[in-house]
Amino acid sequence: MNHKVKIGEETYEVNLEAAIEQGLIKKINLVKRGQVFRFKSALYLLSSVDENLVCLVGLNDGNRWDDPVRVKKYQDISREEQEELFGEDNFEYVGEVGNLREILNKFNSDTPRPCPQDSSDEREGIL
Repeated sequence: MNHKVKIGEETYEVNLEAAIEQGLIKKINLVKRGQVFRFKSALYLLSSVDENLVCLVGLNDGNRWDDPVRVKKYQDISREEQEELFGEDNFEYVGEVGNLREILNKFNSDTPRPCPQDSSDEREGIL
């Protein structure tokens, strides 16, 4: 399928499928509000906290990862804005907030939990 693309004043007809197959077009991953990321053993939601301000909010404690970052578009955060948002930390994209139930189920099944200890001895002293 051919698509019309305008670059400057010129319009071109491009076969995107062929260009992708030939490696001429690079896929980009958009980062946008409402996405969920994993860092080490915690999940973070990319949230808007004020007009044109976003930050990563921990789903386990509700705390911000860092100070909010000003963005031009919530639905297409630029590479520079991403670098300010994520820094050098290795966040892994795990899904969208619309699929949060599935993300939490998978995350909980992937994360080892300590076994609860028998606290009957402690309770006897209270009763």
